[in-house]
Amino acid sequence: MHYKKIIALAIACGISATVYAIDTYDLGKVQVEGKDVQSDNMLQSENDIEFGMTDKSIPIPDLTPAMDSLNYKPITEKPTINNIHKSNKNEFSAAIGMGNRGSSEMYVNGKIEKSDNYISDLLIIRQKIDAYKSKIDTEKTGLKARISTTNTDATTVIGGVEVLEEEKALRGTDRAISLGQDANAKIENDYKRIWINSDSTMDNGAFVKGYATVDVLGRDVTNDIGYKDKQDISAIRIGGTYKNRVDDRTNAKASIDIRREELDSKLGNNYNFTKMVAAAGFEREFARKSVGGIGLKALKFKSLDKLSPYFNYSYSPNQIWKISLGYEEDLGNDDLEKIFLPNRYVDTLNFDLKSSKKKTFKGSIDYKTYNGDCLGIDLFKQNEDNSITYYDEDNFQGMRLLSSRIAYADAERKGITFRGEFKFEEFFALTLKATAQIPEDKNGNHLSYEPEKILDVGFSYTNDRLMLDFTRRAESGRKAYVGINGAPPNLVNVSDYNRSDLAVKYKINDRFTGYVKIKDLYDEGKRIRHNVAEEGRVTLGGLEIHF
Repeated sequence: MHYKKIIALAIACGISATVYAIDTYDLGKVQVEGKDVQSDNMLQSENDIEFGMTDKSIPIPDLTPAMDSLNYKPITEKPTINNIHKSNKNEFSAAIGMGNRGSSEMYVNGKIEKSDNYISDLLIIRQKIDAYKSKIDTEKTGLKARISTTNTDATTVIGGVEVLEEEKALRGTDRAISLGQDANAKIENDYKRIWINSDSTMDNGAFVKGYATVDVLGRDVTNDIGYKDKQDISAIRIGGTYKNRVDDRTNAKASIDIRREELDSKLGNNYNFTKMVAAAGFEREFARKSVGGIGLKALKFKSLDKLSPYFNYSYSPNQIWKISLGYEEDLGNDDLEKIFLPNRYVDTLNFDLKSSKKKTFKGSIDYKTYNGDCLGIDLFKQNEDNSITYYDEDNFQGMRLLSSRIAYADAERKGITFRGEFKFEEFFALTLKATAQIPEDKNGNHLSYEPEKILDVGFSYTNDRLMLDFTRRAESGRKAYVGINGAPPNLVNVSDYNRSDLAVKYKINDRFTGYVKIKDLYDEGKRIRHNVAEEGRVTLGGLEIHF
């Protein structure tokens, strides 16, 4: 049997922390750069739309180095069950599902490929569920379309459009709901996004890539006593990368990213900014076993105007081991959607948007077996001045709803991450990621809602007819700041958070496939935010039809 794998898994679970290495600098944070802990954003460009009947996806930071951030990419969220409703080449599929608490969903998914140079994708989604402890149901309707072409001169163009309209209950504390103060509070969101990317390899071997994104985002927040706030965001982002060979072992690289954003708020302040990050550097292969890069970044955002260095280095003595080091500086507080349009309501009144600078250092050791199993350990440290943090405020005298206030902290996060991917026999796969960190400000105070330990585990089984996905997340060592009626917030202990999700898919024949999805399988995910009840287990079953 696989005794070595079993021992490795036991050690990993003992260390405890996260499971899905998507981003280079994933520090296991729960709340970063203004993204709400319950955020559920359907508009994830170039990514599959997740199954999101409930609003309990837990975000992890997007700390990918700015030089390589070529697409708009909202903060990475909890690993989702996304093997349902996939279409094959030149196929359309539809799915209809129903479940408890009035839950329902409908998908239309299509993909067309003509030769090797033309691909188009379409996804339409409709979801609904009765809101928990509220008279406002959760409804979501969205469309996502993409088309790509590749010419004979090695030029690729990809463009897309994404539209989402949704309505959801504005969550409140148990106390507020029991007093009947939040039962009719709701959020209505309207998202529209157009994007295009293009890249080409030139005759001299140089690689060029450009991109542009236009966002128009709107939100209405209301309750039954006549409170109404309207927030509108418009954003334009453009940029590109150029890379060319200097000699047999050296590449030169340059990039630029410019973003212009504006927010208009009916009841609060208005904000606008222009951000620019330009970078230039070299990548060199020092020997067959080591590669390094070094360069400079020009960072401009509000009052911050700085030239900062970056470097990275990796050494691979063989195909099994790899050692990596990296350091970079980057900007924060530079995305109004992440700051002001998370799942909860963020009040824009009397808030001064400041620039933030992040310094991140990371060292990694990776081990990969010949059969594809992977193990890795990361040591990380990040310092961020003016890091945005949130505290919940019960406002019974004025708004009579639960809102979020913004504060700043000079944050420091440091810790260790263990990650692994394992395959057992032909049908079983297991992934895990565990992080133990110390999230504090410069005075030693715990950062709001950021856990000290996170453990994510993912298990899948796939054969010709049956597909099963299981994910589990556990968080511990959390604290949060809570205020009432404008009083200074108090630090409170937040209970540990655990949740498991399950999806099962069975292929009846080539045309029909049945499926079942269960969010919060053990009905244990009771509290993400302090004293704010979660929806609990939701079960949904349906039928997929392929044409």
